Amino acid sequence: ENAFNKQVMQNLQNDFRGAVDLEIKVIDRTALILDIFAQHAKTREGKLQVDLALHEYRKPRLTKMWTHLERQSGAGGVGLRGPGESQLEIDKRLLRDRIIVLKRKIDEVQKQRNLHRKGRENL
Repeated sequence: ENAFNKQVMQNLQNDFRGAVDLEIKVIDRTALILDIFAQHAKTREGKLQVDLALHEYRKPRLTKMWTHLERQSGAGGVGLRGPGESQLEIDKRLLRDRIIVLKRKIDEVQKQRNLHRKGRENL
């Protein structure tokens, strides 16, 4: 049922984009919630957490973004390498790397916050 709802939502988004000449942003409930959180995030940790959530949200949607394009890049030389990475594979790798970096940054911020908290407790 959930996969069905996602497909219906995707079809509606595509229909609206094709039928309307205006610049209308069609988003689902999760995207709306993440957008609201992004607008209200004030602290460094909050901004990092929202950024991480947005990247995690985009991960399964990458395949839908590149279905109309099958670009290949990195063709090495004759017989040296395969045809190269598709744009989808490149984007997945970049997204995965960015998620790893964001998680590390969030861990650093949390460790620093805990260190400051312990320092205040010792006063």
